[in-house]
Amino acid sequence: MTYGAEWTTTNMRGTRFGGGGDNKYSETFAGITKAGSEKDVDTYAAYLQDEWKITDKWLLIPAVRFDHHNAFGSHTSPKIGTTYSFSDNSRFKVNYGKSFRAPTVYELYSTMDKRMGMMNVQVLGNPDLKPEKATNFDIGFEAEQGKWSGKLGYYHNEIDNLIDSDMFYRGYVPGVGMVVKSKYYNVGEAEISGAEAEVGYNFNDNWNVKATYNYTDAKDKTANARLNNRARQNGVVQLSYTDNAELPCSATLWSKWYVDYLYKVSSNVNTYTFNTFNFVADKQITKNLHVYAGVDNIFDKTLPYDENHSYTIDGRTWRVGAEMTF
Repeated sequence: MTYGAEWTTTNMRGTRFGGGGDNKYSETFAGITKAGSEKDVDTYAAYLQDEWKITDKWLLIPAVRFDHHNAFGSHTSPKIGTTYSFSDNSRFKVNYGKSFRAPTVYELYSTMDKRMGMMNVQVLGNPDLKPEKATNFDIGFEAEQGKWSGKLGYYHNEIDNLIDSDMFYRGYVPGVGMVVKSKYYNVGEAEISGAEAEVGYNFNDNWNVKATYNYTDAKDKTANARLNNRARQNGVVQLSYTDNAELPCSATLWSKWYVDYLYKVSSNVNTYTFNTFNFVADKQITKNLHVYAGVDNIFDKTLPYDENHSYTIDGRTWRVGAEMTF
């Protein structure tokens, strides 16, 4: 039996809220004055889960979660899952449940106005957003045999009031330049289903390779159209190394690719197929501290950008960091 409770308080303050929040103020930097404000959100949750081993092969896991949001009230989300093990190396899983997600403070109140290169980007929150409520189902099979491992799965999600964003304007404004505007909104009814597969192979104790594939059918049922900002297919091929030391050092090189990625702005509708190569290395310094360094989009991949094509991906990005746990 697992049980617990959570309390989270979020306070956000900045010019990216404009005057959309409380305690409004103005701030001047480099000769530019912007409006700012802040917003507080409190959430409470309690959860209960039981792992019931009915037989040596059959595991049943019922669970329930209660959430209370100071702006959106209380919601109860039940879930039940089961796992049947055919052997020590193969199993069948089924899960069914409900879920709830309240809009974030940024999705509700943002009023970001930022110069990015030659463009002026505006991201607008929506204080009228409703929380997402979903019914989720998935089924899968996974197994290991010698140096091989694999997974197959299917998932289906029915979502009311899916929170999404849409770029509703892109054009040239005299005296300002290119202006891009987007806003958060609710999709009345959405359906996201798909199939996923994964296969892995361990060359030895240090090296392994893994490939994943995901096919997604994401629909806006209200508009009877595909959901924007999503790929029909995506996948990852990765090569990993670890020295298996007591304080291990590991590294991963992977390629992530997208096929038929839909991106539409007003009347411009385009699909994109592309991939990026990425790398990260990680070193455990102590039991509670590790450091990492990596680079995303190693070859600085870019996509066509003109008056009819406006989807972009980040260029080559370096990152370093450290994480400590207590």
